[in-house]
Amino acid sequence: AIASYLVLAGGMFVLGRVLFEHRLAAVHLFLVTLDAGMFLDASHSSQVDAIVFWMPWIVAAAVKFHRGAASPRAAWYLNAVILFACLPTLDQYPHYTLLTLAVGTGLYVAMLRRDAWTRVRPHLLRLWPAALVLAVTAFELWTVKGTIAGYKPSFRADLIVNPKVFGETGFVQPTALIGSLLPLGFLAGFEDLGNSLLHAMGRKRWWLYPLRVGTVSRAFIFRLDELLFVVGFVALVLALVFVLRKGDRRRIVWTGFALALFLVALQQTRIYYLLFRLPLFNVFRIYFLYVVNAVFAVLVMSGYGMDAYLQVPASDR
Repeated sequence: AIASYLVLAGGMFVLGRVLFEHRLAAVHLFLVTLDAGMFLDASHSSQVDAIVFWMPWIVAAAVKFHRGAASPRAAWYLNAVILFACLPTLDQYPHYTLLTLAVGTGLYVAMLRRDAWTRVRPHLLRLWPAALVLAVTAFELWTVKGTIAGYKPSFRADLIVNPKVFGETGFVQPTALIGSLLPLGFLAGFEDLGNSLLHAMGRKRWWLYPLRVGTVSRAFIFRLDELLFVVGFVALVLALVFVLRKGDRRRIVWTGFALALFLVALQQTRIYYLLFRLPLFNVFRIYFLYVVNAVFAVLVMSGYGMDAYLQVPASDR
């Protein structure tokens, strides 16, 4: 696991070299990735690694295609995007990768509109390797779906996937964001303190709705997964610098990407009721780990923030 995380951090450095003007910003991205809490997430460490491992390479290849779309070589970058996207789809839970790619592609198309198709169209005949990979992936997913759908869980309620009875540990709770700012030692007494305050304030306050799970409002943190939210104070500040930077359309894409995946993982949005109607999404009950790619986006935004800081003259920093 340690070796795979180091390779992941190396992939983040490569992504930083593709995205940023300054090498030091790429080094920063490498270091904040090593320092991120997901490296310590023992509860779902193998899943976290599988979900996010190929993301730096997918984004790097997509950016290289976008910048060199006029060149015939751009087709190979687009083939690489599809290959890197299909690899994690066949590992762990495919619905994580599928929805993440759909969100990213949707934001890219929304930003470029007709220009997106103009960039892809000249390379369609050169995408035959991607077509083969997609065909194999589609067949594998069809096989997996048929195998799972054909399984009869009898009448045991704990084996039936029903969104109405999903537990709170399968989702992100709003109170979990506190782990991004406060020391982990604070979490030990958080639930007792938070629930005592909620009891004192009363349960019928409308502004307590974000803490509501079912019909109950309570301050809850699933500590085994809380480490995923730890990205470091410096990384958060630099990500905020990027978000507030004017005149840069990339901030819209990255902020929208992170926010969309966070809202999917958040139980109170009830988005999972809509997703449950889609193929493959109706056989899984865990949505929490969508936040892994949201954290990935925050780390990249912190790299953009560092890059913006390095562009300021030294006398003005």
